[in-house]
Amino acid sequence: MSFFKKTLGTAILIMACTAVYSQTEKTVPKLVSDSIENSLNKAKEKGWLDGVEEFSKIDESQLESITKLTEKSRELLRESLEDDFDYSQNEASLMAGFGEVKTEEEKGNVLYENDTVILISMSMPEKLILSAMRVSENKGVPIYLNGMVKGTKNITESQKVIITLAQEAGLKPKIALNPLAFREYDISAVPVVIIQKEGQVAIKYGMLNVDYVYEEAITKFSESKEEVIHLATSGKLYKIEEKDLIEEIKDRFNQKNWANKKDEAIARFWKHTKLNSLPNATEDAAWYIDPTVRVTKDIRNANGDIIAKAGEVKNPLKEFSMKMTYFIINPTEEKQVQWVKDKLSTITGQFQLMITHIDRNKGWEHFSQLRKSLDVPIFVMPKEVPERFGVKAVPTMVKTTTDGYLKVSQVNLDFDNHKGKNNEHD
Repeated sequence: MSFFKKTLGTAILIMACTAVYSQTEKTVPKLVSDSIENSLNKAKEKGWLDGVEEFSKIDESQLESITKLTEKSRELLRESLEDDFDYSQNEASLMAGFGEVKTEEEKGNVLYENDTVILISMSMPEKLILSAMRVSENKGVPIYLNGMVKGTKNITESQKVIITLAQEAGLKPKIALNPLAFREYDISAVPVVIIQKEGQVAIKYGMLNVDYVYEEAITKFSESKEEVIHLATSGKLYKIEEKDLIEEIKDRFNQKNWANKKDEAIARFWKHTKLNSLPNATEDAAWYIDPTVRVTKDIRNANGDIIAKAGEVKNPLKEFSMKMTYFIINPTEEKQVQWVKDKLSTITGQFQLMITHIDRNKGWEHFSQLRKSLDVPIFVMPKEVPERFGVKAVPTMVKTTTDGYLKVSQVNLDFDNHKGKNNEHD
């Protein structure tokens, strides 16, 4: 798998994985769209979009232009994923939102099955650009650019520049970004009209009169069997100022320091992790919990055997004897770390250590130091633990008893007054 595939996959996954889904349940594009929709809904709930909608409404003609441009961009993404990021044809189709590919024949060429296309650049005089747009609208011929408009930061900004120019002139052209067409026919200057018919392609530089070019191309096709025919140049040419979109994507990936991005993400983890904090205990306390329950429906084991019938009253600790101890501490308090270390050195049976705090400024460094110091697995305390065991302060120990109860012991670690009492709640 290439570097670009890994990084592209990582980027998409960073956007999609705000929730976890099975790949068999939803495709990646669906995950992305769900994520975007959820983000918009949250933004609306928080009032961040108040006053924005009135300025963002678009009419049907704008919607049509944006839809067509987006569709062509999706087609470009599909081809780019295959050609430049080593995705399989089916993977690329799914990623671009087209669904599974059934046959190889369904894949179009770089002109997307159009018999006539126009290639331009925003380096051309505005009058000439508008002429191309007018031809596109009148003849239904798509216009392709090599990449994003110079000076724009992303495809959305490029779309805005192009659509604004067209709308100010009252035009509704078909425009998309398609560097593959520029690559395929080695286009180095514009404007260009490309005609394709029955496997042959004719390329005409310097002219936008597609009817004239079409007639010239048909004549040449009848005279020659060459697959690609270059017709005589008929006008002034302009340089292509837009950077190849695929190269732009590559460069942007290369410019990112993915190791730093990973480190930054890890560093932010503890700053955003929800911790269910509890205060330090100011007094010793102990109480018992009876885990006896009434079974509401039959419970079966993996073999289908009934181990508890509906209506029965069961105490699982009496049915299945076990030694289990839960420790809950605030690891930013050195006294509590030492307390649990002493307890762990004498404990028997299974145990689990849960924490209610972390030094957020040190994050993983603090967590790693704690793991190294105690040499045991450490878990963040779930919010259900205080509710289930009535824990209100730390440090606290929850321990099974031989007679089927859970003993909860809260300890005040004021060592000046607590010497000799460390084993009081064992």
